[in-house]
Amino acid sequence: MVKLFYFEWLHFSRNSARPIAVMLFLLAAVFALYNGFSSYQERLAEIESIHDRKAESIQEVNDWFD
Repeated sequence: MVKLFYFEWLHFSRNSARPIAVMLFLLAAVFALYNGFSSYQERLAEIESIHDRKAESIQEVNDWFD
């Protein structure tokens, strides 16, 4: 098993483009996760503000009829 990992490591590290490509791929994956998380947080904040505005509108209409 160790020989298999060693052989694969040699095969992987012989060409300098492969580790660079893997690093770029990992960097792009981390950026995508960060971007998705920030977009998710923005949407949650927007939904919360919509609920707040809805509650204010309902309260305003209830005040009209009091």
